[in-house]
Amino acid sequence: MAVFHLSYFSVFADMLASDAAFILAIAVSTVHMTSILTTLMIVIMSQPRVRDARTSRRKFVALVAIVSYNISSVCDFFKVAVRTMFHGSIVALVTPFSKNLVDFSALESLIEWQIDSGTDAILVCGSTGEGLLLSDEEKEKIIAVSIEVARKRAPIIVGCSSCWTRDAIKLVQNAEKLGADGVLVIAPYYVKPTQSGIIAHFSKVHEHSSIPIIMYNNPGRCAVSMATETVVEIAKLKRIVAFKDSDPNLARVSLIKSKVPQLKLLSGDDATLIGYLVHGGDGCISVVCNIEPVLVKRLLTSWFSGDITSMLEIGKKLAVVNSVLFLESNPIPVKFILHQMGRIKNELRLPLTPASEAVAERIRSELG
Repeated sequence: MAVFHLSYFSVFADMLASDAAFILAIAVSTVHMTSILTTLMIVIMSQPRVRDARTSRRKFVALVAIVSYNISSVCDFFKVAVRTMFHGSIVALVTPFSKNLVDFSALESLIEWQIDSGTDAILVCGSTGEGLLLSDEEKEKIIAVSIEVARKRAPIIVGCSSCWTRDAIKLVQNAEKLGADGVLVIAPYYVKPTQSGIIAHFSKVHEHSSIPIIMYNNPGRCAVSMATETVVEIAKLKRIVAFKDSDPNLARVSLIKSKVPQLKLLSGDDATLIGYLVHGGDGCISVVCNIEPVLVKRLLTSWFSGDITSMLEIGKKLAVVNSVLFLESNPIPVKFILHQMGRIKNELRLPLTPASEAVAERIRSELG
């Protein structure tokens, strides 16, 4: 927490006309954010000593300045803390089904496994979670169950994607109401907005919510890509905490980081994760983490601790899995693998269908 500058202290000392109680209030209030209450208590106790209105007014102004400064410092502290929640290994969790209904027992097991494996945060109802193929009621229950199972051991992020801004706002507000820690909002798909339209979309979602927002750029799914300048502009909004990017242009990672260093940059492409980190990335929202949560966590830990040799060795192991994850549309292959591991049933929602026999055979051959 920032310490009150000494020059400010001398000014207030003069203003308060040597009233020892108020000088003590200033000193105490600068130590820690919890001391704001102590400051107020001292001020209240010292009020009988105030004998003229002018001195009283000065003391009141000084108190407001003191408390405002500390509240500002507290807000800065929490901004850093919130941004720190959205980095590292984040799994884009699948949604398990059984007889075309959400398999909540399997969902709970997957969440427990991810947390036990060290995953930093969990994304539900994203594209890997077939979010666009879930009813509003199913989404609400998935969010509620995920929050209940996680018990604050890992942040729960909710995919809130829609090509219609009004609907995106509704999804975000609902996730916030249910207690999610953050939301992932993709650039509007299919309608192909201009860059100014994308900025307006995120600005409106931000304006009508109070929850941390992660921007998501996926040109392959959206038919439009968020330009670097667009990302930088949107990042000026105070609750835009991170950016998930599936753009293959890794060079722009360094550029974005140089322009908005506070923005957490998250890889949206498992195959290029190491390159993304080298260019300045802070983590990933990962599909392969569904299958290898421990390895993904270890890769990131190795990178951030400077153990490049270990990171590269882990990267080689993950490359084998990554090579089969997108043989067909995501999440078809990852659900097949999880089924082979005995963690879920091999069910998807139409128009998605289970892995073809050719892809299934290829996966078996590669992964053994």
